[in-house]
Amino acid sequence: MKRKQAVLIYIVLVPFLICVSCRHKKPTRDVEIILRDSSGIPNKEARTIFENGLRLVEQGDYGAARLRFSEANQVCPNNPTILNAIGGTFSQTGSPKQGNEYFERALKLDSNFINTYSNFGSSLNQMMMFEEARQIFRLGLTRPSIDSFGRSSLFLNLANSYFLEKEYDSASAFVDSAITNSRHGRIYKLAIQARGQINSRSPLPAKK
Repeated sequence: MKRKQAVLIYIVLVPFLICVSCRHKKPTRDVEIILRDSSGIPNKEARTIFENGLRLVEQGDYGAARLRFSEANQVCPNNPTILNAIGGTFSQTGSPKQGNEYFERALKLDSNFINTYSNFGSSLNQMMMFEEARQIFRLGLTRPSIDSFGRSSLFLNLANSYFLEKEYDSASAFVDSAITNSRHGRIYKLAIQARGQINSRSPLPAKK
């Protein structure tokens, strides 16, 4: 009997909720960085090491997780799943520029690896490179391999990028797109929360 691969989706931050309660000079983290399962890693040894890293991520030990992912990369080099995970640990620990190098490498190897578009753009949002982030998110939306989950994640990240620049109308439009595409699940719940926060921050309509 084939062992079912563990799937791990971990939430880094719900930025809309935090942006409302503080006046920060720069964004902290984006909507979410996603590490999927290990099924994209063909080497059994690398896959086992990678799964150990995922468990460390779940425990919040991103430095140790990076070591495991880097070890997996040595055993099975140039694998988009592994490179994406390494990049995610850098973004999670406040070093997005270092993480971007791994995201770029992952996309060069597989331009249809949708998770990397979410992560790369989120990392650029951390660096306040909002236009560049939106270009990455939009590029991900054009990929033929994208599913409803990936599309909804990218819409929600686009909304966050506009929200951080106080472009609330654009943010609201992309949140609505995320809601329409997700319809249920974690992304849907995050999008509903985000819509409420955007509405609370948007200027009230002028009275006539």
